[in-house]
Amino acid sequence: MTPVDIQLLQKHVGQRASREDVLDPRPLAQFALTLDLPGSPPSIGDALPVGRHWLYFGSDVPLASLLVDGNANAPPPLPLVAMPRRMWGGGRIEFLRQLTIGGRVRRESEVKAIYERRGQSGPLVFVVLRHEIADENGVAIIEEQDILYRDPEAADAAVPPRRRAREAPHWRRDFLPTIAMLFRYSAITFNAHRIHYDQAFARSEGYEGAVVHGPLLAMLLMDGAALHAGRAIRRLAYRGSSPLFDGVPATLAGRLIGTRAEAWASTSQAELGLTAEIDFD
Repeated sequence: MTPVDIQLLQKHVGQRASREDVLDPRPLAQFALTLDLPGSPPSIGDALPVGRHWLYFGSDVPLASLLVDGNANAPPPLPLVAMPRRMWGGGRIEFLRQLTIGGRVRRESEVKAIYERRGQSGPLVFVVLRHEIADENGVAIIEEQDILYRDPEAADAAVPPRRRAREAPHWRRDFLPTIAMLFRYSAITFNAHRIHYDQAFARSEGYEGAVVHGPLLAMLLMDGAALHAGRAIRRLAYRGSSPLFDGVPATLAGRLIGTRAEAWASTSQAELGLTAEIDFD
């Protein structure tokens, strides 16, 4: 078990970093090809589809700074947390207005909170990042990301039962993640974390296969909710429950509840992988 000095880590609260990028249409076209999405290729001047900001601001650390698992070693503004497993646990986003493809954008990031919890495998450390993404007209997206750190699970650790997905969704679609899909998405987002495309490494980490990216699932759930409701999305809150894996049939589904939606990604056996709450304009 890795010793954690949470008070020392909390001294990094308020640490900041900034990044600039251009909303080039190429990553959007590559994403659409990776998911076989219908429609015409995106063009400069079009509105950036909801959630697609995740295709930009990829980690710009050198290869020598990557850890054995492919993760970047404490990219700014993340502090160095001496725990071997790092993952994206969930987050919250407010979409104030749409960005424009081709525009130059800036992301201001800040460590908002660092805290410790107790999990099945021992201590968990959460680092909450706050991002503001702006163009020449001001802030367009405000986002909080929950980054989770933990030790490897013990070989004899009890596997908790998966939560069950809701019944009778208002919309659903079958989804089969493949290793090629996960590799392509990792490449588009410049994410070298090996659990997403190296099946042997993922199994050595205790997973059943390559792990489907949480942001990928969240984007697809937003797409489904917006299409079903016929309305623009204003807010998203999402949380990972259990990993989904390549080659394992999954379901993307949701329900409208008044002016909002509940959506989820699950296995075909209704075992939850990720849940989302979505508010519309």
